Amino acid sequence: MLSTHQKEWQRGKIGIPLDHFPLSQPPVYWRRWQVNNAPTFLSNEQVMANAFDPYREALVVETLTIWPEEYDRWDEQERARLEQLLHASPQAAADLDYNRLHTGFCRQITVTPADLERVK
Repeated sequence: MLSTHQKEWQRGKIGIPLDHFPLSQPPVYWRRWQVNNAPTFLSNEQVMANAFDPYREALVVETLTIWPEEYDRWDEQERARLEQLLHASPQAAADLDYNRLHTGFCRQITVTPADLERVK
């Protein structure tokens, strides 16, 4: 069924059609294959885990170590030594996160007692 505007355009009363699509087809953005193949979004349960990832590991440009408050009194040199040991083997860290940066990733390790026992 044609609209009044489309009928007038076919009769030549209107020079420029307002519909840019052919009258026999629906608009391109309503085609069935595009609706069925639309991207799906992850729910909260399907969020990607921040486990060790060789791809992201190759793009690490910065490291960050989060120390719990109970280790604030430790000597800075000892903490720096332990940080180097923790970041030398990130696949063994108990709490590992990768944060996206403009230039790559920041590897963030949150120190746990299990990590300290492993590297001492």
